[in-house]
Amino acid sequence: MKNGFSLIIAATLIILLYGCSGISSDPFDNLSVEWKLYSNSPDQGGICHTAFIFHNRGKKEFSASDWMLYFNQMGAMPRKDVPAQAASVEHLGGDFYRLVPAAGFRIPPSDSLMVHCYMRGWVLKKTDAPSGLYFVIHQNGKEKILQVKDFVVSDFPHPDSLNPFRGMITMPDAGSLFKENALINQNIINEGKVCITPTPLQQKEFDGELEISATTNIFYQKGLENEANYLSRQLEKISGVRIGRTEGNKAGVKSILLKTGKVLPEENNPEAYHLTVSPSEGIVVEGNSTAGVFYGIQSLLRMIPLDAWQHRVTTFRIPAAEITDAPRFAYRGLHFDVARNFSNKETVLKLIDLLAFYKLNTLHLHLTDDEGWRIEIPALPELTSIGSKRAHTLTDANWLHPSYGSGPYADPARSRGTGYYSTREFIEILRYATERHITVIPEINFPGHARAAIKSMEARYRKLMSQNQPEKAEEFRLIDPADSSIYFSAQAYNDNVVCVVRESVYHFYETVVKALAEMYRQAGAPFRV
Repeated sequence: MKNGFSLIIAATLIILLYGCSGISSDPFDNLSVEWKLYSNSPDQGGICHTAFIFHNRGKKEFSASDWMLYFNQMGAMPRKDVPAQAASVEHLGGDFYRLVPAAGFRIPPSDSLMVHCYMRGWVLKKTDAPSGLYFVIHQNGKEKILQVKDFVVSDFPHPDSLNPFRGMITMPDAGSLFKENALINQNIINEGKVCITPTPLQQKEFDGELEISATTNIFYQKGLENEANYLSRQLEKISGVRIGRTEGNKAGVKSILLKTGKVLPEENNPEAYHLTVSPSEGIVVEGNSTAGVFYGIQSLLRMIPLDAWQHRVTTFRIPAAEITDAPRFAYRGLHFDVARNFSNKETVLKLIDLLAFYKLNTLHLHLTDDEGWRIEIPALPELTSIGSKRAHTLTDANWLHPSYGSGPYADPARSRGTGYYSTREFIEILRYATERHITVIPEINFPGHARAAIKSMEARYRKLMSQNQPEKAEEFRLIDPADSSIYFSAQAYNDNVVCVVRESVYHFYETVVKALAEMYRQAGAPFRV
């Protein structure tokens, strides 16, 4: 009995010591991956030389079989005319690749193995390196997925040695950017009390300041309720008190007056405004339109001291000034790609606030592409049940394959590869933007860049065919299965273009556009086709 108890204690100690050593019994837990760039050689037909280096941190030889390493990488197509080695890289579509070990792939304990890769193209920055690495291990007819937790991108050689455009373009680094910034004309920097971006057309500063407190009132002309409410909410963020709002034209020391009128000399520009801050007469924001009044409010908010935004205060002062301003460009927009890397509704709303801050008036929302469909279309639920997800797959039957390092799981908490806006969320985005005089342009990619839509409609086709409903199955199908076209898109896909001679393609497009138009109608937002 005593000997048996001693054996149990000894076995327990061995297990504890083994666990504390940091060495796992799973060989993949002891495998780290390093990626190294050696050179770009445009003079040799655009060859980029890189390597994967596998480090075995374990105490046993790594000799696992039936595994593959999957990853994403932009603009690097593996060459096929390379000598045989311990593993090879295969292109699966788009930026999706896998490294396949050859028979006899082995790494001795505490040793490394290097797999050289020769690709068409070049690598210039670390953002061009592989991302989203994971192993797929085949065991007993099943797949086991392990994300690579220990992955390192080695330091690059000197930028000049990587530049395929030597003598034409300078590779930017900290030194070159410092030199460029030193060339900025210091005379354009405003050193006064009022610093507004973009710089107004005309700006005058005067002696004195005006106090704003909880007793300040906002008066507004009829039709400017939205702008008055917006200003009140912004001031509430500072003071914690909702400032009163009253329809009317009253002006005075304790008031902010919002009104429309004719702003000279920019009377023909609907977004022009005139802002005056007077210690004796209060604040007046006058615009050629409601949009002009809104931009005047933005300039007024920029005049509030930074300390007031950082620490809640009930009273603050702004400098006396007179500003006349109008945009230099009618279109001032930002293109936001949520198809390739999804951002949730809250992020989009925050972005809209930033656009308003800088007086931009257009948000170009890139909602669909090869790598994702991000807007709910009630009549076509497969677009989001299939096309909004990215995870490990070789068939795209239930979701799309990983892209841009999104990894093997269709989990919005783990990556930006999965997600979409419901109709309710998109209507909220539209309303939020419209209140801030920002037009949202929805981008639906057609007939190219349509892989997410194609794979979604193929899933719909298969489901309805399995239910013996061939007519419904064909109703929204986007490809011709007999099409023998051979092509290769700029994003390295050969299956991302719809068949434009099918009536079902136009029926699909009309259905999507009508659904979008209805969302805009419900949001009270402008929709132009």
